[in-house]
Amino acid sequence: MNDVAALTVGQIMSRTLVAVPPDESPLLAWEIMRRADVHHLPVVDDTGRLYGVLTREDLAAHWSGGLVEQSHVHVRALVAG
Repeated sequence: MNDVAALTVGQIMSRTLVAVPPDESPLLAWEIMRRADVHHLPVVDDTGRLYGVLTREDLAAHWSGGLVEQSHVHVRALVAG
């Protein structure tokens, strides 16, 4: 078992940043997380403004309705505080 204190950031974090734009649907955000095998997605616009970090738990907690309903929701609403 590794000693956590001896781990470097490079051993824990991925090198490729996967992000989602604020006007994306939760459905596509979920699919991006699944394909990238990540549990968190930064929500970032074209200017680099960070709206927040979307988690799988956020998506699950706010999921309502079916695919059609989810296509009309934006992830910015899930990370707005």
